[in-house]
Amino acid sequence: MTEADSQDERGGERERSTPCGLLAAAAAGSNAALEHLLPAIETQLLLRIRLMMGRAARRVADSHDFLAGVMHDLVEQARGGRMPGRAEDLVRWASAIARNNIRDSARKQHEIRLADLTSTVCGVPERQDGAPSPAEQVEFDEQTERLVDAMTGLKDEDRMVIELRDLEALSYREVAERLGEVSESSARRRHAKALAQLSRLCL
Repeated sequence: MTEADSQDERGGERERSTPCGLLAAAAAGSNAALEHLLPAIETQLLLRIRLMMGRAARRVADSHDFLAGVMHDLVEQARGGRMPGRAEDLVRWASAIARNNIRDSARKQHEIRLADLTSTVCGVPERQDGAPSPAEQVEFDEQTERLVDAMTGLKDEDRMVIELRDLEALSYREVAERLGEVSESSARRRHAKALAQLSRLCL
């Protein structure tokens, strides 16, 4: 092997050891490359994911779960021919995937909490796993509209305590802090009173 060939081989090895090179190898089916890719970008990416999630999202999901999802999506997109050329672009690209996944998760969690609140206040049966039937979806949408109309009829402080507790999923301690209450029990009583008022408005 000539010196030039040796240099070319070393250059190829260096290229394959970069994050983008590892992603390309992982997309080609290399499990070893995938195992090396995660440590190469994990620290930066995990920090970004935690910052994007915020406290409310971290309460219902683990940042490492999002990280695993992002790694899977990275490899799948690379297999489809989409891949950045530089390591810094790779982290930004991965961050964009994480942001979309977090938003989707937040939207789904909000829909679940809204469905729970609608079921509690308007007396709608809880939605079962799986897609609802068209009739069930129409009924749910109608009840949700009733709930929204009823929410607008509440006093500001009553509407806020329901939003904080039932839609943002804050603890009673956090609700008390946001509302300036002296104790969790005070926030709990205010929440129960607001729910009762909302139920009356939903009738």
